[in-house]
Amino acid sequence: MTDKRNDSGGLTVRLARADEVAWYNALMKEHHSLGVAASGRVLRYVAEAGGVPVVLGTFGSAAWRVPVRDKHVGWDDGQRAARLERLCANQRLCVLPAAAGVAHAGSRALGAMLRVLPADYLAAFGVRLMAVESFTDPASHAGTVYKACGFTAAGSTAGYGRSRGRDYYAYHGQPKTCWLRELAPGGIAALAAGFDAPVLAGRRAPDFNRLQVSGDRGLLEYLAQVADHRKAKGIRHDLAAIMVVIVVARLCGANSVYAAAQFAQSMPPGALRRCGIRYNKRLGRHVPPSHKTIKRMIRKIDAEAADQQMCAWLRQEAAAGRLNWRHIAIDGKSVRGAVRPDGTRPHLLAAYDVTDGAVLGQEDVEAKTNEITCFVPLLQAILTSPRASSTARGGSDSGDSGGGGGGSSSSSSSSSSSSSSTSPGELPRQVSLGDETPRLRNAAGA
Repeated sequence: MTDKRNDSGGLTVRLARADEVAWYNALMKEHHSLGVAASGRVLRYVAEAGGVPVVLGTFGSAAWRVPVRDKHVGWDDGQRAARLERLCANQRLCVLPAAAGVAHAGSRALGAMLRVLPADYLAAFGVRLMAVESFTDPASHAGTVYKACGFTAAGSTAGYGRSRGRDYYAYHGQPKTCWLRELAPGGIAALAAGFDAPVLAGRRAPDFNRLQVSGDRGLLEYLAQVADHRKAKGIRHDLAAIMVVIVVARLCGANSVYAAAQFAQSMPPGALRRCGIRYNKRLGRHVPPSHKTIKRMIRKIDAEAADQQMCAWLRQEAAAGRLNWRHIAIDGKSVRGAVRPDGTRPHLLAAYDVTDGAVLGQEDVEAKTNEITCFVPLLQAILTSPRASSTARGGSDSGDSGGGGGGSSSSSSSSSSSSSSTSPGELPRQVSLGDETPRLRNAAGA
């Protein structure tokens, strides 16, 4: 099936079908000087002009170790091992004789392949690609097609290679030019980042590589002011380090104790180091807190003190322009001194912008319903209103920012409160430890 997204002036690109692999390999073997070889997670593309194949392109797994590429990306061995699958290789690009009558067939076909490669790779292998690499022999190819498609020359290899079935590199004396091209904005930088950047997950979240997590006035320093309730004997992790891991996990979408523990286990070594997790000399790595450790901490932590410190840090990051989220407190109150004709008192659910100090909206909670059913409509109303938009675009006192804790519960009747951080136009997710802890405690069975 032809992908209409790649229809460019009569040149179309499609994936080779399973029943076409033998035909594809025969063409590649006949017309490419290096033969068919393809390794790893392989996708084969066919570019056609008027139904006639003119260009073949094979994409597979990236090379394990290429010093010039690794230096250009800037990752260490641990980051390369964890994120190498996010890098794909254009292992073969073969311009067939039939392309003689098609102008710029090679670059047009490769560009069309690269446009759909990330989506096709994600659908086929469940991996979100950040960049693509390729290699050319400078003795026979100048790399003009790759230059035309936005590739950057990372440098020349040392002339070593490893053949299939061998566990060592052999010198062949033919240095190759290594080419790299991003497939997602900021993709190459994300490969070498300490924390997993939002682009790696494909969702909107704070980029902790930009935030002050460790060091002077970092989140670790703020949360270190919370008193440690534990006995000194047997402590493996600092309390502040555990809290930082939970905050990072929560802001990245973990919504339970178990999810936070899973997120901690998947954090790169550089991220664990910045969160204050100690290096275990016996194991030779940074060991994140376990599910049981996180659960015990959540049960006994001083939630109010932790909430105050975290919100102070959020305000600092927002004021510095590193955090682009709004902080909204939601609380329900029964109005004192007011009575409806049926004898009930009005109950209002209000949204309060903590930093701006303004009430963004209120929703009347009818007697036959509750605050939960009014929560989403209220947020949708304030996030789409002109007032909300102007607040999001405001100056230093009313721009996108972090703020303090959730609503109070001083009403004479029962009330609920939550503290939420949002990007303009998005529904919020709870981030305040003071509000999140009771729910996590319930999940922990406390």
